[in-house]
Amino acid sequence: SEQDYVLRRVKAEVGADISVQLTSATNASGIANAIENVSGVASATLEYSFSSTLPSQYTTVQVRAVDPAEWLTIAYYESEWFSGNDAATAFYQMATSNQTIVLERSLARSLEKEVGDSVTLTFGDSTRQLTVVGFFGFEVNPQSYYTSPYEYGGATFWSYVPIGFYEPLRSSLATSVRILVRLESDTSGKSVATAIRNLDKTSYVRSLAEE
Repeated sequence: SEQDYVLRRVKAEVGADISVQLTSATNASGIANAIENVSGVASATLEYSFSSTLPSQYTTVQVRAVDPAEWLTIAYYESEWFSGNDAATAFYQMATSNQTIVLERSLARSLEKEVGDSVTLTFGDSTRQLTVVGFFGFEVNPQSYYTSPYEYGGATFWSYVPIGFYEPLRSSLATSVRILVRLESDTSGKSVATAIRNLDKTSYVRSLAEE
């Protein structure tokens, strides 16, 4: 239904019960801990967004670094967004090796990559080889007026890497950070969002309850 579509789109845009954009990556983990101490918050996890490039090409690849163990229990996602492996399998493999990536699906297709293949990407001044453990995004039919990736949030999809891969590269990357928040059941998302807005270094707070 249209109402269901709108709700799913909003959930995809927010990313969780509540999402919190930070003004900088400085002390992000400390802010996440402070958010977890807010009454009504069950858990929170960091999501770092940055870009990489294909070596000797100008193609920009949008990447998000997450804690594979935490992300699946907090973030909003739909199972059909993942292919090659289901989300649980792909993120389990990311949790066991930092040199892994869930590759954005259209990029994987253009590079003719399969699960188990390696892909080389440049991050800042470092070039790294990562093993593909799954794909993220929709199959797009270029002849269709209805292109699925734009169904959610009007943006293309991205690739995921483990937070352990990101940490050694942190100083050389321009990164934006958001914190995804899962609420305890029967908790007011509005009151929790208000409490989070009163914390330092939170630039933008979105709550499903306020959408």
